Amino acid sequence: MTRSPEATVRAYYASFREANWRDLIPDLFTEDAVYLNFASEQMSPETKQAIPWAGTWTGIAEIIAFQELLNANFEVRGFDDHTFIVDGEQVAVFGTLRFVAKSTGHAADSDFAMHAVVREGKIASYHFYEDTFAIANAFRTAGSWTIDNGAPGVPPRTVPENGA
Repeated sequence: MTRSPEATVRAYYASFREANWRDLIPDLFTEDAVYLNFASEQMSPETKQAIPWAGTWTGIAEIIAFQELLNANFEVRGFDDHTFIVDGEQVAVFGTLRFVAKSTGHAADSDFAMHAVVREGKIASYHFYEDTFAIANAFRTAGSWTIDNGAPGVPPRTVPENGA
């Protein structure tokens, strides 16, 4: 019996905690699956440099490489997938995550949203959105950012190193 779309996504999230997650990926994704991690054609080179796993990953081998890159760079300390919305083959998930950047030891918290399309019990399309500012900040090792959003009456704001 084929897994339901929701069960498939839940199985993928459960695989994060399994030592054999690499072996589970082929059972959870189609051979030609497209995995987008807050990717867009407008993604800046700076974003890609700061967050190298940002972008589009296609197929089982690339999805495994993506997961390996994530595991090499941060440790997930919390993952709460609190809301699932299912409409046929489509699954949307909303939640929160907490991780620690391995290179800096800095923690980050982020809400997330995810949209997947599941066909015959396998994920064919997966698009994950998270707080890229919080993530980049967790990996920042020095310096502050001065931000001027142009809002009337709001002066430029300096964000200290690893500050919010």
